[in-house]
Amino acid sequence: MRIFMSAVSVESDFWMFGSARHWCVQVVGGDQNYHYENVAFICDETGEILRLAPMLDHEFSTYFMFPDSWERHIYCLKELERSIEGDKVQPEEYAWIKNVKERKMTEKSAVCLNRNLLYIKEHYTKICEKFLEKLRTLEYDLRQNEKLFYIQKSPEYLSQANSNAYLIGKARYRDHDEERGTTDKRNFRKYEKVICK
Repeated sequence: MRIFMSAVSVESDFWMFGSARHWCVQVVGGDQNYHYENVAFICDETGEILRLAPMLDHEFSTYFMFPDSWERHIYCLKELERSIEGDKVQPEEYAWIKNVKERKMTEKSAVCLNRNLLYIKEHYTKICEKFLEKLRTLEYDLRQNEKLFYIQKSPEYLSQANSNAYLIGKARYRDHDEERGTTDKRNFRKYEKVICK
């Protein structure tokens, strides 16, 4: 089996069974950064491998992106929904992204969830059945006692944010421009917005 992702492509049934399950979980979690290159296993006491460990990165969950910018937050949620549904990318739809490599990656990711989910549905029906069963249980529990699922603010959780701050990391780690990263850090620090009290 081949999953349509840019990072890796593997054929192992063991790998793909675990990946298919995790892929479904990550779609529900709204992950934006799958990290399939970070392989870890859950083992028993003897060291025998039981299954793949979840490769989760909630730092990039869509539900937590841009907490200080409602417009950008909703845009990201709509893009996630669109990727799941598989709406086709129209010519020049992402022309506003000037970096060609970044634009092509955005165009590809705009539909990849749908392709992966259809592949999993076709080739891993038992995973889909089990996953949907657990999803129905979660939905039932949510409806029965939604207060149990309310997110409480942790004392360690940030209370201010600046959704442009990701540009600091982009400048430093993607564009390798430390000078611009330092300038962005100095500038963006002034515009943090309170997101929770």
